[in-house]
Amino acid sequence: MRIRTQLQLILTVAAGVVLVVAGLAWQSRRAAHDAEAEQERSRTVARHAAALLLLTQEYPRYFEDRVAEQWRERHGALVVELGLPASPAGEWAGLDALRESARRLPLLFDLLAGLTEAPETAFTARRAEFLVDQMINETQGLADGIYRWSREAAAVQQAAARRYRWISVSSLALLVALLLGQSIVIARRMVGPLTRIERAVAGVESGDLSVKVGLDSDDELGHLARGFDSMTSSISERRDELRGEMQRRVASEQRLTDITNNIPALIGYFDADLQLGFANGPALRRFGVDPARVGEYTMRSALGDDVYAQHEPFLPRVLAGERVTLDAESVRHGGSVHFQVHLVPDVGADGRVVGFYAMTFDVTALKLAEAARAAGELRLRTITDHLPALISYVDEHHVIRFCNGTYRAWLGVDPSELIGKPLSDAIGPAVYAQRRAQLERALRGERVEFEVASMVRGASRHLRTEYIPDVGADGHVAGVYALSADITALKEAEARMSEQARRDPLTGLPNRRQLNERLDEALARSRRSGRPLALMFLDIDHFKAINDTHGHQGGDIVLQEFARRMLGSVRSTDTVARLAGDEFVVVLEGLNIGQEAEQVARKILGGMKPPFAVGAAALPVTTSIGVVVSGGGPEDGASLMSRADEALYRAKRSGRNTFAVSAY
Repeated sequence: MRIRTQLQLILTVAAGVVLVVAGLAWQSRRAAHDAEAEQERSRTVARHAAALLLLTQEYPRYFEDRVAEQWRERHGALVVELGLPASPAGEWAGLDALRESARRLPLLFDLLAGLTEAPETAFTARRAEFLVDQMINETQGLADGIYRWSREAAAVQQAAARRYRWISVSSLALLVALLLGQSIVIARRMVGPLTRIERAVAGVESGDLSVKVGLDSDDELGHLARGFDSMTSSISERRDELRGEMQRRVASEQRLTDITNNIPALIGYFDADLQLGFANGPALRRFGVDPARVGEYTMRSALGDDVYAQHEPFLPRVLAGERVTLDAESVRHGGSVHFQVHLVPDVGADGRVVGFYAMTFDVTALKLAEAARAAGELRLRTITDHLPALISYVDEHHVIRFCNGTYRAWLGVDPSELIGKPLSDAIGPAVYAQRRAQLERALRGERVEFEVASMVRGASRHLRTEYIPDVGADGHVAGVYALSADITALKEAEARMSEQARRDPLTGLPNRRQLNERLDEALARSRRSGRPLALMFLDIDHFKAINDTHGHQGGDIVLQEFARRMLGSVRSTDTVARLAGDEFVVVLEGLNIGQEAEQVARKILGGMKPPFAVGAAALPVTTSIGVVVSGGGPEDGASLMSRADEALYRAKRSGRNTFAVSAY
């Protein structure tokens, strides 16, 4: 049998075996790859579900928009992964249930997010707890289903891997057996002649083209040897031609390599005469260039007059060896398409520019996004500039990076002048010292709220300030968002209400509530100083008759005048209060001896002697006074009032218009 026939038979058998082995190996490898992809997909979904569970637990703590946005991004990524087409191996049976569970989550989350706008009541709190529990249960159920899916995918992948290893080992064994059989045939018929041919080839490889095989047999190897001898003769003749051709091919391959290293979008090559030499597939399709006629196009005919006109001003620079970047625009399907073009000169070995590469990127989406972002920032700036609050952002180094227009209205400072300034320079050392501790807490990740009074442009302002830390995904606090609302009017209203609640509206004197406060304070001071304190209990004699005769309006006039005369009879440091009706109390502090209280009582009685003018009538009004003196002992206000009341009734029994003193 001729070597060719024998080899053809061997090669046919070998080719059949290799094809069968390759087919089996490919199928098993494909199955293993599909199972691995399905496992990786289940792991990706599991990571999204775990992150979603964490965000679901975090969001109800502060109801932050940032957490809500991350939750929706994670949920969207999870839904996208669950919605991917099934692998060739088929889809896991439980995926539909997982998709349905994932579709229910946004409904629950939107209900929970909506509760942040509702008034905070017990019902909304219970509703929020119910929704959070339901979302956590739903998310946990989803995670459990994903875990089962992942385990089943892992089992399928392991089985496919085992099957691939078994087929690979079996294939290798079969190929080894086939190779062994071929080696036996080759050893019998081909080793000797091939050895001679190998020696000749080695000589040619070493550069000796004069070596010959010299085999005269009439079989295939003989013909091969004679052909080899003829070939070495022709190789010697064409060696110089091949060297020149190789240099041209190396230069061409270098250009193709440079293009391959810069292939983000549309790529073309033009020579120094602006003749098109190469264009990649996207460029051919975008500009409608016929691939079979690439060399016939100039830059103008390939790009079109409008696009070429945008490139033309930059061509002298790139042909001079300068790398140029430009922006271009064209109209496509009725809309504008924006490009960023990079022109890269191709410099030859002699330093001359022989052409240039044109690399074009479609940046339409980026341009639109930049315009949308700029419009969004303008809207947000307009909103924040008109909010009745100071809004700013302070970085971790206490430097202002943003502030709204309210700084101009409240502080008289242009916001642009504050950007980049240290906070202490912007608001002053005193105000900065008030807030530094709270700012440090916020930069440690704590949300801080506080109220502080500051002098702003010569006036006192009460500000309620909230510091919200800017926490990154890695947990690092990059800065603090600061919101300060002016609550000066609220504080002033609270002060007025507090004062009104502690004053008698008819006489303007302190009422019982304020009397109790002042009495306790006076007793404390008396104990510390050791000086006596006196308390007087007064009422107007026969006040009911005055009311019956002159009406309540007349009685009110008497009470007001009585209060005025009492104030004129005591020191400004003493306290005069109205308890109720016609009952009054006087607290005398800082006495040297208890008898000083009797002198004040006589002065009050004397002050009441002039008649009271009630309309056209002049009424005689008198008062009875009960006096008690405390020597700084453990007595409290209630016991003093009780003793003064007893002394008052003794004065009444003594005929009124007099005073009685409790024992010192």
